[in-house]
This record gives sequence, structure tokens and C-alpha cells, in this order.
Amino acid sequence: MSFAALAGESVFLLGPPGIAKSLIAKRLIQAFDNSSYFEYLMTRFSTPEEVFGPLSIQELKDNGRYLRLTDGYLPTAQVVFLDEIWKAGPAILNTLLTVVNEKTFKNGSDIEKVPMRLLVSASNELPDEDSGLEALYDRMLVRIFVNRIQNKQNFKSMLTVGTSEEAKIPEGLAITDAEYHQWQRELNDVALSDDVFEKLYQLKTMLEASADEHRATLSEADLYVSDRRWKKAVKLLKASAFFNGRDSVNPLDLLLLQDCLWNSPESLEIVRTVIKDFALNHAFDQQEVFQQIEEGKEQLEEIQEEIEAEFAMPLSMETTTGLLRKDVYQYDISNAKSYKVGPATDLVKLVLLQSNMSVSESEKGDSRWVYIAKDELSRAIKEGAVRFMVM
Repeated sequence: MSFAALAGESVFLLGPPGIAKSLIAKRLIQAFDNSSYFEYLMTRFSTPEEVFGPLSIQELKDNGRYLRLTDGYLPTAQVVFLDEIWKAGPAILNTLLTVVNEKTFKNGSDIEKVPMRLLVSASNELPDEDSGLEALYDRMLVRIFVNRIQNKQNFKSMLTVGTSEEAKIPEGLAITDAEYHQWQRELNDVALSDDVFEKLYQLKTMLEASADEHRATLSEADLYVSDRRWKKAVKLLKASAFFNGRDSVNPLDLLLLQDCLWNSPESLEIVRTVIKDFALNHAFDQQEVFQQIEEGKEQLEEIQEEIEAEFAMPLSMETTTGLLRKDVYQYDISNAKSYKVGPATDLVKLVLLQSNMSVSESEKGDSRWVYIAKDELSRAIKEGAVRFMVM
């Protein structure tokens, strides 16, 4: 929501009543220096005067002008919270559409600039299909599904810790008007590189493919993402990059899109699933890395086979006679160099050709070489239990 405020975009909160949705907006206002706030609970009986300001009787009487007194109402507020927004009538919502889209308000014959930086709207329901509210809903870029507290410790904190509607912002950290407008200009300079665009388009393609798979269970409206919303979403991505100290969008920013591209709780699950798949397998070129790892493994196996073929000892085999016939292997190690390690003498040094190969129960692990008594080695050779190079 902070990025939405800094990018000048709107937020929609979907969730049951009584979960402090309005508190979120009241806290955000504290981030701005000398900012104004407007809050209103919509009902089907709400009138434009309650939201946009009453008519000036004096102006109408003296000059015959239809003018609203907007001071203290939505047209002069920087942060706005509208609860149960879909209960409002067409007269309010149609005017609100222009305010959100153009940041202007038609007051009589005058077009007034609206200083609104953030509109937070909330409801426990979605607008009805074919209600004519699709255009307004589409302009609410960030959609957040909020629910009751699920975590036990968080629930305890909510019950026992006092909650202030005013957040304490250290002096000098509140965002001034000059800073805000300067940032808006600088956001336009944040780059969307060709590489990140390709990833964005890949995500778009994945979402559309998933939408096709769910046509039988979800309506087209649930899965529709307009070009306008993609355009507005890129501005949010640029805000994420800018306020993280970068001059270009990177793949990590794309994960924010999970809160921009859903229209209903059902489509939210689909969007989250697709973006999770995208993040795990595509966002950071994982498939290329996996391919390189597999190629590296194949090359390593080839090198290992070449080393074994080059240095492995060819053992001769003979069949013993007696009551039981048995195949045994032999190799002449009489000329192998002898080593002494501690009290042990007459040892030979073996270089392992494969990781975790052992010539005895006492030698385990990923060693490069081992020392072994010649007589023990002879027994291992006879059993054909080891491939090695004698040093």
C-alpha cells in the first residue's frame, strides 16, 4: 500500500467488517507532511453533497453558479478512505471515476485539480457483474484480500496492546509536497529493460494460459486484466524499484503483481499459483541455470569416466581349484611404494576415482586418497571390490 500511495494509485480492500480497514488509511496519512484526510461510509442513501461537499447557496443566489464547497471533503483531501464503496449510487461513483482517472473535479463550470495521492476503498463484497462499475473497479490497481487475525500471538497482541490511530513519524521523515511531486517526475525515468519486459510478457502469457484452463469454473470477468491495468501496474513496479534505490525494474518487483491482477477470491488463488510458479522457475532464469547444471553434471560424468578408463587398474582374473571353485582377482603390488603413517607400516596410497568409495569399512567419506595395508589391499583385490590407482 505504501508503494501505491507513492505511485499515486488506488487500493481496494476486500474483507469482512471489523478488521480495522479504515485504520490502515489513517496510518498512511501520517506519512505525508501537513496532509488532509477524508473518510466516509457509503450507503445506498448517500448523496454527492456528503462526499464532494454541499452546494454554495450564496454563490447560487448571488451569481447563479452551481458551486460546491469542497473544503474538508473528498476533492481537497490527499488521502481518502471510502468504506462499503459499492453501496454508493451512480451519481457518486460516476463522479469518483473522473476523480480517480484524471485527478480533477468538475465544480460547476470550473475544473479543479484534486490533490488526492491515495484512495483506499473497502467492501465485504465485489461489484455485481453488469452493474456498470467495471471501469471504476479496474482503476483500483492494488487489491488486497484482508481477513480476521489467524495467528494466536497476533490475536493476543490485538487484545492486549493499545492501538493508536496516529503513527509516530520521526521529525523530518514525513513526505513533503515538494518531495512527493519530485518523486512523481523521477518515477518516469525508471527503466523497464527489454530483459524484464520479456519476463513480464512471459508472466502475462502464463496467466492467460491458466485463465483458459479455468474457463469452465470461472467467469471471463474473474480473469480479465485490461491493458490499462497492466499500464498502471508498471508504474507500481517502477515505484518499487525507485524506492529501493534502483534505476530500473528487476524481476523481484514483478512479484508485486499478485496484488494487482485478480478480480475475485477465486481468481486470486489462480494468480498466486501462477506467480509462485513464475517466481520458482522463470523469474530469475532458473531454467537456464538448471540446464547449465545438468550439462555440467553430464560433462563431469564424462570426465570421470575418462579418468577411470585412464587410471583404473586392470585386474586379471583366475579361478581357484579345490572343493569350491571361486573366481578371484589379482594385481602385482609388490613394487608399489610403501608408506608409514604413525605406528602403521607397509602401507600403500590409493587415489579414489569416485566420491564416497571405500576400500574398507574403516575408510568412509569424500576423501581424495587413503592409506591401506598391502595385505588388506590384496584381499580387496581378490574380491574385486575396488577400482583404484596405486601411487
